[in-house]
Parts: sequence; structure tokens; C-alpha cells
Amino acid sequence: MKKIFAFILILTLFFTQPAFAEIYYSDVFNHWSRNDVNYATNVLKVFNGYNDMTFRPDNDISRSEFITILVRTGYKLGVINEAYESSMNYLDMNVKQWSYTYVISFYEHMKKSFKEYTFENIFGGTKFEPNKPITREEAVALIGVLCKVSIYDNEIGFTDVNENHEYYKQIKNLYNSDILTGYSDNTLRLNNNISRAESAALIKRVYENVKQLNGNYMANIKYMPVKGEDVLSFFGNYNVNTQNENEKKYIKAKNTLEYLDFGGYIFPEDKHLYDADPIGTMKALRNAGFSNKAGVNFYLLKFGKLSNADNVALSNEILRDIANRNDLTDAPLMQLFTQVSKYNTTEALYMDALKKWYDTTTNNNVKFNIKAFRYSYYIKNGNKTFVKAMMYEDLQAGTNFAKILNVNWNVKTDTIFNFLDMSQVKMYFSVYNTITYNPAVDNISNANATILKNIVIVENNEPVNLSSIKSEDMYYKYSLNKAYILKYIGEKERAFADLMNDYKIIKNMNIYKNNKSEIDDNYNGILKYYKR
Repeated sequence: MKKIFAFILILTLFFTQPAFAEIYYSDVFNHWSRNDVNYATNVLKVFNGYNDMTFRPDNDISRSEFITILVRTGYKLGVINEAYESSMNYLDMNVKQWSYTYVISFYEHMKKSFKEYTFENIFGGTKFEPNKPITREEAVALIGVLCKVSIYDNEIGFTDVNENHEYYKQIKNLYNSDILTGYSDNTLRLNNNISRAESAALIKRVYENVKQLNGNYMANIKYMPVKGEDVLSFFGNYNVNTQNENEKKYIKAKNTLEYLDFGGYIFPEDKHLYDADPIGTMKALRNAGFSNKAGVNFYLLKFGKLSNADNVALSNEILRDIANRNDLTDAPLMQLFTQVSKYNTTEALYMDALKKWYDTTTNNNVKFNIKAFRYSYYIKNGNKTFVKAMMYEDLQAGTNFAKILNVNWNVKTDTIFNFLDMSQVKMYFSVYNTITYNPAVDNISNANATILKNIVIVENNEPVNLSSIKSEDMYYKYSLNKAYILKYIGEKERAFADLMNDYKIIKNMNIYKNNKSEIDDNYNGILKYYKR
């Protein structure tokens, strides 16, 4: 019985351990910093505890230790390079000091990429004193080197810091980025030492801030899902028992390519079921004038490994075929346009085929994608004037998706577009065309304000109206596409204002509750891109 009990106990410990994986240190179980310590030590893996399985959260952290976790975070984000040589000249720092590489890595990074103050300004004198507890002021100065951008520009509310402070700009930035918080009496107490627990909390916020600042959140146009688009199509209706020899060859070649694409291996005894040369068969069918040009050409594009000139010719043939057919449904058309959009096709052919699809579909996801394909085409081909005209027209629709999904195939480009005229849409942020904004004068209390070049954007307290938004996912992707497109046409101020509004709108949706981390990351990353 003892052996059986021991075996059960071992199994219980083995299978239940992951549930308690965050609890590594006996002295943080009931500490306020428990989650922050877990994140810094077990997720980021930049902070360590002690050999006796304690973290000692309320202990001071030394200068060397703080810089070490900061640099490890920078390594992880790819924003700090490891240094092996340095011009740093403190009498008590050399290669024998355990933190030497970390300290000189930050020193060299700061020297190359930061001009507002120097490492020596933070740590004056001839000695660095690596084991000395770091102060809140020194920590702020170091973090300010990495976290350079905040979305908001609100004045800080700390009673013991004024505009004459050496690091006021950094303090204001970190305060507006929710990295730096003060005490309950609205003081910052910069001369106080910083604890290990506070450092763990800070490093989590630093990581998120720098990741957002350096991420690529506007890499491409977003598309809505179309049912069936992930299954390779015949691009037409075929009877597997057909007696037509060319149709038999097409079906067999298509099934072979599909099977091989999913990682299938054709066993010798099954070779009779598959085509030994499916690409050769597709080429032969095309040369013989097989009627399903879209289908044959699609598989040649996808699997043929042909020259760019051949791929362009095949794509143009597909577009002609789409325009002349009525049997292609949404999923096959989604596959076809995804494929042909990779090549420099003829504009007239591309737009005729796209319009044919738009005129025959009733699916709103598809209409959204058709607009996205249209934007992508003109962006890829460098037609900034046309993109600007389309975007300006879409912005007039605000959150009305009946209008947003409507495609005007005769957009006029001879209009003067004032992208800072936002009076036509419901805005949850007021836009001022001057940086002399004064909350007291403008009578807007407790407002978030941000300054972007020659405009000020101030949050107002109007309730968000979601009645015209039928699909939350569609609105979210439309918002991200706006950011991408406005970046392309150079309308930075309008992009920032619209994204601030969209972010507030989406925070009131169910999609935000289910994808908070991703959505926060995307919007903060995009807004910081426009703000820097």
C-alpha cells in the first residue's frame, strides 16, 4: 500500500505542477508583486531569485542588478547589442566584475543611440559603485533611454517634481506610458531606493513599451475569412465519374498536387491513382485549350515554379476567364485573387474581374476583401493619388459599414483632400489645429491630450455608439487597414486621430474582452509609430 500511495503521490505532483508553475519563491506567494515577479523570472527570464528559493521582493536592488535585467530585456527585444569592449572608465569596473558585460553593453548602447544625457550624467564620479542600491531617479534615467515615446502628453501630477528637473521629459513620458507610478500622496520620491519587486513590475512595463515601439504592426492589408477558401478548388463543377478525357486528366492532376501539398507520400502500389507529372499535365491541358483556364493556370501558378513573365501571363489569363464566367463562387475566387495578386497584372483586367466578383457576391466579408484587394493593387503599383482618393471617400463613411463596403468604381482624383477635416464623422477625440491647447480654457476636465506636430487631440466624454457596426472583427480589421493605407499616403495626423477613436470604440466591444492583449499591442504599437 505504501508503494501504491507513493506512486500516486508522484503522479499527482507530476501532473499538478504546471498549475503552480508561477510560484517559485516562498516569499512572494502573498506579495503584491507575485504576478510581476513570475513574469520577469519565468516568462521574460531576465530576473533571478536566490538559491534558497526566495526572491526577497522588498530588498533594494543594486545598480548592477538593475542594469542587468534592463540589458537582458534589451537583448530579448533586439534593441541592445552585447558589447565586449568599451570606453567606459570607472575605477571599480573591469572584466572581473560579474556585471561588467551588461553594464558596458548599456553604456555603449546609450552612447550610440541617445544624446539627451550620458551614462556619466546618471552615475557621476570616478567610481560606478556597482553594489550600491539604485535610486528611483537613476532607474528613471536608464529606462528613459529605451522607452522614448508615449501616446499621451498629459502634464504629470507629482508634487515633488517640476519642469526644471534634469529628467523631466523622461518622467513625463514614462508617466504617460503607465510605466512610472507614484505614491498615494502624489509624490514620486526620486531619492528613494527601488526594490526588487518594483524592478520586476517596471521591467514588465518596459518590455511591453519597447516591443510596441519597435514592432511592425502595419506590414500588410488584412482580409476577412471566406468559408471554404482553405480547401483547394476545382474552380468549376466536375463529376468525378466524367467520361471526358481532359476532365479526367485535370481532376487527377489537381488531386495529385493537393495530396502532395499536404505532405502526402505516394506509395508505389498507389501510383496508378495519381498523376506522375501533374504540372506537365496542366501545361498540356492549357496548350490544348482546356476550357477551365482559371483552374489550370491557378495550379501552374501555385506549383509550377515558372518564370515571372510566365506567371504574369497566366495571371492575366485567369482574370480574363473570371470576367467571362458565372460559375465561380466566393471561396474559389478568393483563392484566385490571392494568387494573381502576387504578380504585376494588367490593371484593366484586374479591375474588370474584381468588379465581376463584386457584382455577383452577397457576402459582406467578400465585399470587404474586394476593397482590400483593390487597395493592395494600387499600393503595390505605386498609384498613391488613386489610393488617397479611395481612402478619403471611405473616411467619409465613419462607422457606417453599408457605405464602407460600397465600392465606387469611378473614384475622382482631381479633388483637394483635406484629411484633417474630421467634422463629417463622429469623433470621440476632439481635434485642435493648434498646440496652444489649454484644458482650463477649453473647459475639458480630466482629458487625455496628445500633441502631434501641428494638432492637439483631446479625449472627450461622449458615449461610444456601436449601433452601425454589424461585425466587430470587420471593424477591427478595417481600422488596421486604415492605419496601413494612411501610412502609405503620408496622412500621419489623420491616421493618429482615427486610430485613437477606433481604439476607444473597440474597447467597448466583445472582441476586445476576448483579445485584449493582441488589440492593445496593435493599437499601442501603431499609435507609437505615428507619434515618434
